[in-house]
Amino acid sequence: MQSNGNRVGHSNHLNADPDEIAALERRLAIHRHNLYELEEQKARHGLDVPLRIINEIAEQEKAIAQIEARLAELSVSVTIKVDHGITESNGTDGEPQDSQQLLMDSGPKKLWIPRVWWVPIIVALIGLIGVIITSIGVTPSPTDTSFDYQVRVQAKDTGEYILSAKVTIEVGGQAPLDGITDSNGLARIFISSSHAGQPGVLIVEATDYKRHTQNIDLIVGTLPDVVQLEPAP
Repeated sequence: MQSNGNRVGHSNHLNADPDEIAALERRLAIHRHNLYELEEQKARHGLDVPLRIINEIAEQEKAIAQIEARLAELSVSVTIKVDHGITESNGTDGEPQDSQQLLMDSGPKKLWIPRVWWVPIIVALIGLIGVIITSIGVTPSPTDTSFDYQVRVQAKDTGEYILSAKVTIEVGGQAPLDGITDSNGLARIFISSSHAGQPGVLIVEATDYKRHTQNIDLIVGTLPDVVQLEPAP
């Protein structure tokens, strides 16, 4: 058996004002632009930054933090609905039971992340990527891939580029690699994956100059960019 009764509903809306949010976002964009310009000025001054710029940067950062906090408050819309009524009888004594229902209805939400959180989030993501790579056994190695090596040959006394100098790289047990310098004193040598990462000897020879010999490791970033030859006696 059911008993019918009147239901009384009450709603309390805490909805964000779209106009206020739009105005805050415009102000936020202006303050961020101002902060960017001030940071550029600060960088140009180096260590001798005027106090005026330091104070203005602090004011812009404070304004940005306040606007972001306000936007975070407005980003959640909550509707609370309280429904009072009469439900079914319990089936034994015929007495109705009162019920009270509280419904929380969450509207669209915006996630606002303060700028101070960006760096730790990025660092955490980089660390996570490193853990994943390690867990699957992939270890990147810059020494096992081929690359192009460029070296410039100059006269030590004048700094002039040396044309037609012979640049040779000798690696134990393998055929030597060589190249000839152009009018700009530049020689290009392709280092194959079989040579990459190996120790070797760099030899540079040119007419009227002393022979240059140097121990090297065929690793990107460690090879000499410039070789200077001394005039022959």
